[in-house]
Amino acid sequence: MAASSSYLVATAINHVLANETWARAKLVAFAGQSAKIEALPLQISLSITADGLFETPSTANHQTSVIISLPNDAPLKLISGDSSAIFASARISGSAEFAEALAFVFRNLEWDFESDLAGLIGDIPATRAVKALNALHSWQKSALVNVAQNFREYLTEESLQLIPQREIEAFCYDVNNLRDDLERLDKRISRL
Repeated sequence: MAASSSYLVATAINHVLANETWARAKLVAFAGQSAKIEALPLQISLSITADGLFETPSTANHQTSVIISLPNDAPLKLISGDSSAIFASARISGSAEFAEALAFVFRNLEWDFESDLAGLIGDIPATRAVKALNALHSWQKSALVNVAQNFREYLTEESLQLIPQREIEAFCYDVNNLRDDLERLDKRISRL
């Protein structure tokens, strides 16, 4: 299972890398090194080839240069478009330089989905399909934000299970004023 998922991931990334010479040039410096990416329940092992592409390691006991353990919410962050947060919260062991190069490539690598789709269905239908998918994605994102805001409002205003932000700010303001008043009173008492 791990070998087949590693092969599929390597094939998908190589498809995108085929048009990105800057990314392959960055990875060539790490040719022969291997990385293991742990994103539960998957463990993906990839090696860098001499031309800056990915392949599955040839032996089961290969030397892993870096292990990147992604947080459990990584798939959700990836779907929501927050891919930079994935590597920011990842645990890394091994070569920091190799891990940084991988993170840089993955952060900046962009798949030209429309171009690939155009090869299958034509330019105009591909453009319309991508626009429709972008509109759907925007709608889903705004719907999630609205649901979260409504839930927060319910918890703070209706069920009173959480304290509203304005009350917390007012409390902090009052505490700061009280602290300042006490300091002034302390100075007056010390003068007497």
